[in-house]
Amino acid sequence: SKLIDKITELEKENIKIKGGNVKLKQNIDELKKELEFKKNQKFQEKCILIAQILFNKEPIVEYYPSFMEELELDAFFQHHRIALEVQGAQH
Repeated sequence: SKLIDKITELEKENIKIKGGNVKLKQNIDELKKELEFKKNQKFQEKCILIAQILFNKEPIVEYYPSFMEELELDAFFQHHRIALEVQGAQH
């Protein structure tokens, strides 16, 4: 009887620990996604800066052309009619 109670208690504790592990894994996965996004964002900023230097023009950043139905271009150099889209995890 005491042994059964102890087993039941340990099983409940085990379930709690497993639930906590699932939550920790979800948190880790979210942090990894955020880190990847930030890495891509910095790379995107560098690419836009390089293009800006090459074209000697200021781009429209995060440009939404009407014909693309709410899709976004990372940068658009209107004078040259050139769009810049940096490849990342979201593509």
